[in-house]
Amino acid sequence: MSRSEINTTPALIISQAMIFLMVGLGLLVISRQDYLLFHSLAEIFSIVISLGIFMFAWNSRYFQKNHYLVFVGIIYLFVGGIDLLHMLSYKGMGVFTANGSDRPTQLWLIARYVEALSLLTAPLFLTRKIWAGAVLGIYTPVVGGLLLSVFWWQNFPPCFVEGTGLTMFKKASEMLICAILAGAAWHLYRKRALVDTTVFALFLASIAVTIVSELAFTLYSDVYGMFNIVGHFLKIVSFYLIYAAIIHMGLQKPYSSLFSDLAHSEKKYRSLFEAMLSGFAHHKIICDKEGNPVDYRFLSVNPAFESLTGLRAEKLIGKTVLEVMPETEPHWIQRYGSVALSGKPAHFEEFSGALDKHYRISAFSPAKGEFACIFQDVTEQTKSAEEREELIEQLKEALERVKTLQDIIPICSYCKQIRDDEGAWTRLEEYFLKYSDARFSHGICPDCYEKQVQQMDKDEKPS
Repeated sequence: MSRSEINTTPALIISQAMIFLMVGLGLLVISRQDYLLFHSLAEIFSIVISLGIFMFAWNSRYFQKNHYLVFVGIIYLFVGGIDLLHMLSYKGMGVFTANGSDRPTQLWLIARYVEALSLLTAPLFLTRKIWAGAVLGIYTPVVGGLLLSVFWWQNFPPCFVEGTGLTMFKKASEMLICAILAGAAWHLYRKRALVDTTVFALFLASIAVTIVSELAFTLYSDVYGMFNIVGHFLKIVSFYLIYAAIIHMGLQKPYSSLFSDLAHSEKKYRSLFEAMLSGFAHHKIICDKEGNPVDYRFLSVNPAFESLTGLRAEKLIGKTVLEVMPETEPHWIQRYGSVALSGKPAHFEEFSGALDKHYRISAFSPAKGEFACIFQDVTEQTKSAEEREELIEQLKEALERVKTLQDIIPICSYCKQIRDDEGAWTRLEEYFLKYSDARFSHGICPDCYEKQVQQMDKDEKPS
């Protein structure tokens, strides 16, 4: 929570309390003057809230991850609809032919049963997905059948008897509804880890207020009496808490959650950006009047970029490559410009004369006129590959020489000179020096030594 939220929360609470106090006093005065108007206003409030909850849930059902809120939102469409019929059939309204107190009491009971049983079931959808159409398909015939039992078949159990008050069925039903609501609160409490803490608190408070409201509706004997007034005041509070949980939190939380998720994502990707071993750089291409790339500007680089190039981020960001490295070859700018302007990625290996290194590069365009590149320093691998190629060439030459020496060599039987491929006669030593790496050292073998000594002796004797 930010400092501003902490500072404004007390003011918000006080302002809402003042509004409730003024509305409550106004309704209390109205109830004393015209109870039917008070009842209509109280019911209209709950009906509007119910329809608002439904509209929010229905239109956000594809975006909501929380299917609990979607389910609750949909069931309040039916609760609000039944409450509307309850208000229109209330004694003194004159909308329907029957103008007694039993029918509106029956409709009230049906609305509370639907509400309580739905709230008991709703926590199941904290871990399950729902199909909104299926919920409507189930509730429509069930609620429709209950309404027909009141208006058409007229076989719904009596709830209020004129001159006597509430029937035992009505009182027992209210106690059962309170028990169901308590079960709903317990069910929600067991799954509280899956619910936002504020939403959980608001729902729990709403259920608690509804239970107290239902208890108040077991005590009146006059539909215009004090307990009826108290019950309707509590119903207003209960529906406001539901409103706060679904509409208020449903509208505010996604944005706070969105920015929280964005901050989390930014932190995660910033960590990845800074920890990645490959160099990364983001640039904006600079073109001349004809639209030809002539330079590019550094927008951001990661630490790996600095270590792989030896260039510091503080000396790069905001500057162009020709400002930092004037000796940059034009083909770098042209290649990157093609990526930035066409949007087509490129993958290549290239030698940078400015940095005296070989790089393997993947370049792409994140936006029109911009390009980013991820690269690795492959200088050592390139040198090793070049050395391997050179060694292979040397081996090939050696094999060719060996092959040459393996061929039939034409040699003179007298002077021992060798004829080469061009027909020229060369001394034996010169031939081998030309076609191999062999070197010669001259000596004399024992046989030749004996022959030479004997010849020398002959030459020294007088004739």
